[in-house]
Amino acid sequence: MRKLQKIHHALSLVPLAKAATWFVLTLSGAAAYFSAHKFFVTHDEDFVNAFTGAAAVFAAALASLVAFRAAELAEAQLRPYPYPFFDLRSRMGLVLLRIKNAGGSAAHDVYIDWEEGSQPIGSSGGKKAPKEFATGRGNAIRLLLPGESIATMLDVSHEVAADVKDRPDGLRGRIHFKDERGRKLSHQFLIDTTIFSWGLKDETEELKALYSITQLPDQLKEIKKSIDKMHAKS
Repeated sequence: MRKLQKIHHALSLVPLAKAATWFVLTLSGAAAYFSAHKFFVTHDEDFVNAFTGAAAVFAAALASLVAFRAAELAEAQLRPYPYPFFDLRSRMGLVLLRIKNAGGSAAHDVYIDWEEGSQPIGSSGGKKAPKEFATGRGNAIRLLLPGESIATMLDVSHEVAADVKDRPDGLRGRIHFKDERGRKLSHQFLIDTTIFSWGLKDETEELKALYSITQLPDQLKEIKKSIDKMHAKS
């Protein structure tokens, strides 16, 4: 964890170093232009040496900017990225609201601010109400490791489809979280609802197959009972 924090700290210095490099790049470019201009006007060879030095600094600064861009891409891969979505594949016939951290480091204090009318409706004890799962700072998820997810059940598929039929543009909001260094981050999200209109809720037969396997013990018990009855009659 400390090693990851050191990497994050080093990468946090990239914007400052990048700004300094742009400053050096500008000065060296101006110096190279001035030296070249003076050489063509005065034909003084000293300006050739000045141009060569300024051009070398300019090239080095340009190469540094390319390296900084690579560092920025590396930082983006390490950044936590929690995102909510509808999970229709984990429980047969049910819809889950799941939040997964698709980033490269842990996300802390993860919570959602829903846009008006976007908060999903869930069913509990036969009653429907807006689902408070990870909604607001008070219901924040304390920790989501890279690749980890957490979910809550909403309702059966056709009930959720009826609840979101008036939101063909999807459910929108902003998800807030902190990174390893405690920086507060957030981004907007969109949960697609069109899958209830035209998408396949079960792309494979895996869930049905697993459900059928769970029924095997009961079926075997029934077969055993039948065999025992046959033996008893004989």
